[in-house]
Amino acid sequence: MGAAGAAALLAAIAWAAVHRLGSDPPPPSAPRGAADRAPPHRDPGDDLRARELLGDGLYLESGMGDYRGAVERYRQAAALSDVDPGTRGEVLFRLGHALERLGERAEAGAAFQGVLDLPTGRSRWSEPARVRLTRIRESEGAVRDLPAALDFERDGGGWQHSSHYAAKGTVQRVEDAAIARTGSGVLEWRTTVVAREDDLIYLPLDTEPQAPRRVSFAVRTTAFTARLFLFAVLADGSRYSSPGFVVSPADGWIHRDLHLASDFRPIAGQVSGTPLDPSRIKFLMLQDATGYFSTDRGENRILLDDFLVR
Repeated sequence: MGAAGAAALLAAIAWAAVHRLGSDPPPPSAPRGAADRAPPHRDPGDDLRARELLGDGLYLESGMGDYRGAVERYRQAAALSDVDPGTRGEVLFRLGHALERLGERAEAGAAFQGVLDLPTGRSRWSEPARVRLTRIRESEGAVRDLPAALDFERDGGGWQHSSHYAAKGTVQRVEDAAIARTGSGVLEWRTTVVAREDDLIYLPLDTEPQAPRRVSFAVRTTAFTARLFLFAVLADGSRYSSPGFVVSPADGWIHRDLHLASDFRPIAGQVSGTPLDPSRIKFLMLQDATGYFSTDRGENRILLDDFLVR
């Protein structure tokens, strides 16, 4: 090999060493003191014990039908401190499921909420827990007997904020005698209006074999004009909409009285002309569509009072 060939070979070897023949370059060596800042090594003892208790609970629950025994195992696992978030998420989800089967809905809801409180993205059980928790809250807050008069003097009357819009605001019962239409309690819906975005709150109905016929309520806004729609939602997800209505702060309280069978129409994409069967309604849903119809932006305060389903 000539001098030129040798030089070319050495250059190729050097290039390969630097570039590692196309692989990513090696990470830089850790600076002094990095070991002191590294997270402590997890002791596998607690996590292993949690997995064992989880297996025992699953056997008792699925194999023996012993939900009470399963709950005890899951609670022991949940009490361990040094457990991987993925394992803890499954433990809490299984705990909630077993408690739900025992009819202990409040405690089941707390367990499912525990899954959601884990660090974001750390548990694949987060979405199933969210679904279960939503169902529990819907069941607890559903209107069951008609007529149902929601005056918001004691609680929020079962109204909930859609979980898909949780970051946009809150819905809660508040004491505000100065602004309430009657009494002192109102339902306050704080929503953030963004261009081409809506927001939703809903009221579950479980009134079989009764069928609601009419809905009436009082509504007002305090920051700027809102464009609102009331929907009747069936079990299969089909939606029927009332005509939209505009609520301005200058109007104070306005009153709406709607006949479910005649004032609600199927929304676009559904079979045109299909009348609403009120006996199939599972939710009433109030939509704030201001972001599509107005240039107003920011937080608005929408208030409801004297909501009557009959």
